[in-house]
Amino acid sequence: MYRILNRASTTSCDMCDSLSLKSENSAQDAINRLDAAIYAWRDKIEEHDRGKSPARTSWSCQDHVAELDKIELLISRAESLAQEIKIRYPDLPQKFLDIMKIQNARLRKILNSHIVCM
Repeated sequence: MYRILNRASTTSCDMCDSLSLKSENSAQDAINRLDAAIYAWRDKIEEHDRGKSPARTSWSCQDHVAELDKIELLISRAESLAQEIKIRYPDLPQKFLDIMKIQNARLRKILNSHIVCM
């Protein structure tokens, strides 16, 4: 997946074709992997924005900025690819991360209601 996202001048249609998705299950798996990668990359950018220094202190500032630019490009391409997959497979169930967010929100409501009742 990473190699597909890194190919120069590849459209989201071309990236989707190169995945060779054969079923809705494989499409759902690809979307889940893309979402996980997007989440991790955004977290890395947020760490930088909060002022946490990179693990590799030998990097120059210019190298670090170039890496962040590449991560932003990868996020954009991953989002485009995920959207293309959704267009080709419109009946896919909710994404794994969305399901987890819903479950966490329900759990918080339950816990809050128990705390209020006590």
